[in-house]
Amino acid sequence: MLNRIEPRHQVQAAKLLRICHQRGVDREAERQNEFKDGSYDPFENKQISGSIYTLGLALVDEYDLNMRRVPDLHPLSLEEKQMKCQVLEARLRSRCCGLLEVHGVSGLNERCFCGYRRAPYRYNRSEHFPTIDGLIDSKVVFMHRTVFEFLSNPELWEFDCLQIPGDNYDAHGVLCRMNLYLAYVTATNRSEDSKQINELTTEALLCAKLADETFGEATASMLYTFSQMTFDLINILCERKDFANEYPFFARIKKHVQPSEKPVTQLTLILAVESGMVNMPEHMGRLGILSPAQETSLLWHAIDRPYSKLLPSYGLDISPNMIAFLFSKGFDPNMTFTSLSPAQITPWKSWLLYMHASIKLGKAPIAAEITELFLKAGADVDVQIPETGQSIEVLIKRRLTGLAPNVSDLSFALTRDERALRTRCDDILQLIASERMRRKARMK
Repeated sequence: MLNRIEPRHQVQAAKLLRICHQRGVDREAERQNEFKDGSYDPFENKQISGSIYTLGLALVDEYDLNMRRVPDLHPLSLEEKQMKCQVLEARLRSRCCGLLEVHGVSGLNERCFCGYRRAPYRYNRSEHFPTIDGLIDSKVVFMHRTVFEFLSNPELWEFDCLQIPGDNYDAHGVLCRMNLYLAYVTATNRSEDSKQINELTTEALLCAKLADETFGEATASMLYTFSQMTFDLINILCERKDFANEYPFFARIKKHVQPSEKPVTQLTLILAVESGMVNMPEHMGRLGILSPAQETSLLWHAIDRPYSKLLPSYGLDISPNMIAFLFSKGFDPNMTFTSLSPAQITPWKSWLLYMHASIKLGKAPIAAEITELFLKAGADVDVQIPETGQSIEVLIKRRLTGLAPNVSDLSFALTRDERALRTRCDDILQLIASERMRRKARMK
């Protein structure tokens, strides 16, 4: 069927197929990670929905999926939404030879974009809603599961009919913009849905993080667009009742990201750091934007994540790679600054507080890695845990070493990962002891 695609439509078809395939790949990867850490629940709504909504794809497909050509959005009428979806449905038939189809919705639906949502029904522990317009709320799917499996062969994308010229096309970047546009459509609908807006914003940020892994010029542009559209959404949502409670992510940004010449640049850098997008801050560093002398420590943003943690945050967690990157750029773990609380704190103390309150068994290896990065960067080994007065040795033994059974007692029952965790924690304790000895020697 790929050979039946007309040559003049091959590039457009390749882009559409790649977007739909990438969304499926991301959802499969998320599910595997959930199985790995024991959190998978097939009835819970996850942050990567696995669906391509017809309206979202229609909004970006109008300009050949070139994100630089897509203009700013304006509120859409029901008729405009229907027309855009009808045009996309016709394009899919003519350009993809049936490999992609629009599946209309009838009855109950998880998300609504037509703007006429009614009271929800509970089904399989999830909310579903009666839909007014099946086309606007429809999804783009492969004609059969075997098409997705066929496209999962990496060698297939080397075929001439699936080549995309240039290096400015990024499927994750398109998915990010698509989710942001759907959040905008939801925000300008006559029916209010804070849950849907927050979920779509999370999906957009996750797609931005995935785009950062293969960073290019298009990725940088997309992240700036994300920040600009965040301010656009704030301008729409801030007049809503209970804005701070329904939209905590947007409310906190409105309160703390001060208007300046470059508020978009400021927010882009902060969200990139909080989300673990290492390539974007490195790009901004080459432009002279990244500085260890900033008043609000980016190290603290990487640890506490005061903005992104207010979104449903599966897949958005503290990144050891980001911590290591910031240390490599000269950021000081002991720099005192004023947090959003406001309170005087250092990134090192902030990390110890996080470790004291939040570390679970599945995250202990990452916590051990980050603790070691702090110590090697010169973190103060004599500091006590804020609010508890514990020494860092006590915290490590209780929150990290204590999560793996004692080797001497249960050595026959330990897994390889548990042995590795205990060994690394012992190395950290030795690192602390060595630093204390060096300090005493210098004092003499």
